[in-house]
Amino acid sequence: MSSLKPIQQQMYTRERQGIFRSAEGFDTIAKSQGLESNWIKKVLHPLCIYDAPTELTSRGEKDEKAYPDAVHLVRTENGDIVLGRSLYKAADFTGLRSAFFTHNFVIPAGHGEGAADYKLWLNTAFADSYDIEQGMELPELDTLPAEKIYPAVAPASVLSELNIDEQTFKRLLYAVMMSLSGRKKVYVSLNVPAEETSTAAQKLLFVLYGYMPYAFRKKLGFLTYAAEPASRKGIQLTFVVQGGLRPGDRNIEKEFVFDLPQGRILNAEAEEAERPFLELMWEHVKSGESPEAFFKFADQMLNGMEAGRGLSLQGYDELSVFYRMERGENEWYQRNKASVLQGLNAYLTSPEAMRRRMRLNDLFLAAFDREFDAVRQGALPDPDVVKCFKDYYNADSSYLGNKLIEFLIRSLNNLHSATRTDMAARICQIIDSSQALLAAFLHKVLSTGALTNALFLPYAQEKLARAADVQDMLDLFRDWGRVQPELLNRPEFQKLAEAVVMDRLRSMPQRHEATVHFQQSVLNMMHERLGTPAEEAMLDRLFEAGERFLLTEVKLQEITPAQLKQLGFCTRPDLGPWVAQLPPRLQSLAVEFVAAYDWFITEKPEPSLLMELSEQEREHVRGWAMRWLSAELQNGNYARLLPAYIELSEKGSRVLNFGALLKDVRSWAGDTELVCRFIRWSEQHTEFGNPRTGFHPDYQKSLMVFFKEEGKEGLHKKSLWRRHFEPAQGPYLAFYNKAKRATDPPLLQTMRKLRKGRALLVLLATGALVAAVVVFASGLLSPEPEGTPLQKAQRNDTSTVAITQTEPASPQKEAPAVQVTLLAKEEGSTAKGLKLLFAFTDVVRQETFEPESINITDPEGNRHEFKDFTLEPVTPDAVPTAKQPSYSYKVLVTINEDYSIQEGSTVEVDGEEYPISSAVDSDKGNAGER
Repeated sequence: MSSLKPIQQQMYTRERQGIFRSAEGFDTIAKSQGLESNWIKKVLHPLCIYDAPTELTSRGEKDEKAYPDAVHLVRTENGDIVLGRSLYKAADFTGLRSAFFTHNFVIPAGHGEGAADYKLWLNTAFADSYDIEQGMELPELDTLPAEKIYPAVAPASVLSELNIDEQTFKRLLYAVMMSLSGRKKVYVSLNVPAEETSTAAQKLLFVLYGYMPYAFRKKLGFLTYAAEPASRKGIQLTFVVQGGLRPGDRNIEKEFVFDLPQGRILNAEAEEAERPFLELMWEHVKSGESPEAFFKFADQMLNGMEAGRGLSLQGYDELSVFYRMERGENEWYQRNKASVLQGLNAYLTSPEAMRRRMRLNDLFLAAFDREFDAVRQGALPDPDVVKCFKDYYNADSSYLGNKLIEFLIRSLNNLHSATRTDMAARICQIIDSSQALLAAFLHKVLSTGALTNALFLPYAQEKLARAADVQDMLDLFRDWGRVQPELLNRPEFQKLAEAVVMDRLRSMPQRHEATVHFQQSVLNMMHERLGTPAEEAMLDRLFEAGERFLLTEVKLQEITPAQLKQLGFCTRPDLGPWVAQLPPRLQSLAVEFVAAYDWFITEKPEPSLLMELSEQEREHVRGWAMRWLSAELQNGNYARLLPAYIELSEKGSRVLNFGALLKDVRSWAGDTELVCRFIRWSEQHTEFGNPRTGFHPDYQKSLMVFFKEEGKEGLHKKSLWRRHFEPAQGPYLAFYNKAKRATDPPLLQTMRKLRKGRALLVLLATGALVAAVVVFASGLLSPEPEGTPLQKAQRNDTSTVAITQTEPASPQKEAPAVQVTLLAKEEGSTAKGLKLLFAFTDVVRQETFEPESINITDPEGNRHEFKDFTLEPVTPDAVPTAKQPSYSYKVLVTINEDYSIQEGSTVEVDGEEYPISSAVDSDKGNAGER
């Protein structure tokens, strides 16, 4: 489209030929030179259309003037305005067919558009026809040709003529304005005959334009006649012939529909008619007063506001209320004060805006004066209204100044007197949200003690109660102190601050952790060294309150040793004087905490540290510590156990209760290994003995009880003995050997006794027994056999008796101390590995049999080592092996590895080799011997 300012023209109808076609048909038949061909085809041709009313064509109406014309106004994407009219033509150039004729004016975007231009548009003179013999070029125009001047007709008369009442007019005006700020279309069917549709539509348009704000007038596109509703780009308002809006038409069910002959209105709800702007417009309709004064007021107020506000119906609702208030009409303000004041604030967002819109600024200040007078007379303020005053104060405090502070003070007084603490709390929150207002308010309130007690302390209490955590509380104290430093020195405020903080800590699920965190926050603020002396004194007081809170509210039994490290008072440099100034009950609690701290935080606590405490304190601390000593033992912190077992002897000396200590160690250790480590550790500590004399006698007794009852494994299991006790020195090793002997099996102890002192007696008895057996066996002590005298004579006659020499009997072969038997697998078994049965002659060998590896050597000398095996003591008859009574003690060794043992292989255990036999061979051998 050309950017030329002159108005362009275009005409369209059915002719012999047109500009764009050489054959007959509908086409542009004339145009101004400023119109581009492509633009005509794209934009203007779709607007050149006319459908005659069915009512007229069906009755064969021949009078062209009976058919309604269709005036359209469309705003294009590039800002041009297309104003045109389409007429019904009973005959075309042939005289045989009906047609229509369209005449369009194109007003370039460069043309200025006034608020009253709609009057020109609705009075434009259009051509009814055109002779192409005159040429196809139309002149460019500077102004629109006027047809006539409409007589001044009262809007109320027009509406009455069209049977449009108040509600319908307001809903129609609402729908048209909403369509301009949204996407919905407006379809109107007037209660007039078909031939009057366009004329009536233009009259109604004249009224609607007159009651629409300027910004809306500059956006509206319309069509004064259509046979049926159709959505057309750039046209928001379409007038449809009566009967054209059919019920149930899904194409328009979501649009604004006004089928006035049927009394049917869709999507423009009745309640929308009650809006302030629509109410104001209807009042002007009734009174006949022009609304131009209001529109000028609105235009001035909107100047400089965001672009979208000019097309906001809600914005015009606000401006309507402001306009009424300026005229002394406060009914709408009284209905919703906060909403009106909030709307005023939207226009007064800065000092510049207040000066530019002084009319609105004056309205706001007048409203404040009314609210101030009401509060001064005892009225309760609306917190939402107070918020509006705060917002205004933030934009520019010079207009309200101290008057707003006085308003707030009186408001809070009224609310406290009426016990409306909820509303008072809301107003306090509003004050908090503005730093400037808060500073001015606190400065005024804290300047006198009466206001401090009456207003600030309740405010502070409510504010602290809403704090997210204790850190927020500390920040509040600092902020208030910087506004009014003297506040922090006031006893009533100090008492309140301490009470609120302690209440918050008391409500925490983890009071200890919360208190420690609070104290750390206090210390951090103190280390900043940026506060006033009053602030530092306040922080000291709160820190001390936290210390006392730990003593009074946190029980020793509730915390862990790790949490003890966080107790700051346990390491105070002035611990003694600080404890001394506490009440007696708190002194005792402090002593318990400090003792527990020394016990578990010190690497090697003094064993007798509890002996300085009273009996009750000692039991409290010891009872707490017993919960954690098991973990200390497991972690190797053996010295940590000792304070729990220091007692006073009958003579008054401090001694260890060795029995109780060992009992608990055995219970907590879980295995002998850990007990062995503890015992070896005790060698190095004087509480248990010394290197010259060894363990304390009472400790030896306790140890011996342990070894005999539960600790044999430590002495007799080779790995434990070698690792722990064998390396001992001097009297300690001697004691361990003694304990080992004392815990030997009974048979071994008996044999050891026989070897001592009575060895000779045993030897003589054994020799005599052997001699007796020999004599008996040789018959020397047998009675003389009876026989004949000859036989007797022959026996006595040695000269005739031949002495027969007999081979001496070979001595009985002594069974080996250990017999190893390979057990055969059960039939069908696929289990992996092999089983060896070790049979012993005595129980000691069985109990001490704990090899670290088993080596098997085949006849060729190949050696194979096994370390993955299990040991299981078994009863004598549990598995087949040699039946000699000497093998009564057996251990089944299961090797978890497949290996083929050859005949003649030997097994080596702890440096000793033994032959391996099979269970079957052993049984056969035993049978042969038997």
